[in-house]
Amino acid sequence: MAEIISFYGTDGSGKSTIAKEFSSLNKNVDSVMLGGSSYKSWLNPEVARLTLGEKHTIGEKPQSVEEELRLYEDIAIACYGFARVLADRGSEVVIDSDPYFKRIIWGTLGLDEDAASRYIAHFEERMAEGLGGFEGPDIVVGINMGDSAKTSQEELLLRLTGRESNTAHDPKGIEELAVLDERVNVIWSEINLGVKGLSSVLGFNNRLGVSRVFTVENPSCNLEDVALQSNRIATSLRREV
Repeated sequence: MAEIISFYGTDGSGKSTIAKEFSSLNKNVDSVMLGGSSYKSWLNPEVARLTLGEKHTIGEKPQSVEEELRLYEDIAIACYGFARVLADRGSEVVIDSDPYFKRIIWGTLGLDEDAASRYIAHFEERMAEGLGGFEGPDIVVGINMGDSAKTSQEELLLRLTGRESNTAHDPKGIEELAVLDERVNVIWSEINLGVKGLSSVLGFNNRLGVSRVFTVENPSCNLEDVALQSNRIATSLRREV
């Protein structure tokens, strides 16, 4: 079975661009791109039936908050389920915006500890129902802009608000961006603990037990040189893995 490699980081850190560069570097490997933010490019009715069953609702517009939450959960289940199918067939799978980790972040953002725990328990139950004992990615790559990042919050916000893939949930101001970034950092710490079996997040210890974690810095992530940064980091990462 080929490896499943997931890229993780705050919105605008360059993970999708880096993941695409990474995916294209090794011409001898059939590398397939999946992801939560780009799910419409791969999550078609056939994949939905394969991973979610005949009664899936992918393609239908959510009519309520509950239906929207379920859609995001279904994307995570389908992404991991389809990644397993592709890896079993021998394809390297690159997940450019991991919908499992993203759901843990967005599903608990702004909730108190008890409410967050209840949501994670609900989400993990759905993941287990859909995937059985499937573990997480073989490799999780964290994109860290670093303490010496040249990109200001204003530049990062401008980049985020200019994306075609934005939804109503994406941050629209500096304060919202700061809250999201803090939550991303907390979950990244829990991912690292989960690899060691020490995470407080339900599911991480079992799901990440076989994962390897890498951190790469992308301090100059801005509109002018993100492609250059992406290729440099992806090349370095490919040598490591």
